[in-house]
Amino acid sequence: MRGTGKTWLKTYTWERLQKNFQEVIDVVLKPKGITHTGALGFCWGAYVVFKMSAANMINAGASCHPSLGVGPLLFDDPVEEQCAAVSTPILLCPAGNDREFVKPGGMVESLLKDRGIAISITEFPEMKHGWVPRGDATVKEIARDVTAALTVVSKFFDSQLK
Repeated sequence: MRGTGKTWLKTYTWERLQKNFQEVIDVVLKPKGITHTGALGFCWGAYVVFKMSAANMINAGASCHPSLGVGPLLFDDPVEEQCAAVSTPILLCPAGNDREFVKPGGMVESLLKDRGIAISITEFPEMKHGWVPRGDATVKEIARDVTAALTVVSKFFDSQLK
């Protein structure tokens, strides 16, 4: 049973997703005159945000509790190569137990800054991976940090998508 989730996720290749996203851009957004877009990913959605940025499909990308490790784990796409392809400003909101390379001072920040790509990282050290969409909002601290993370994301997109 353990391999089932990983096998399923592997079916969502970038090539498959890119086709779907491009259709949304061409059929829904462009006809409405929408020219500046952003993408927000949760967990492995960070991988998709980085791929969208690399493909020039978005103008800014954000992720809460980013799991860029899905690239090497599922698609033989090292984090370093993902970072080398990013072309837009990025915001990361990692949880306390997320990988060190997505936190302030980590590899992702260094690689993007070295290339002149704007990156902002707001860490939520008291939170556990997945807290934004799956956290128990009846817990005061989780509700507080869900609100804080979504506020940071909203302000980021407000500043980047003018």
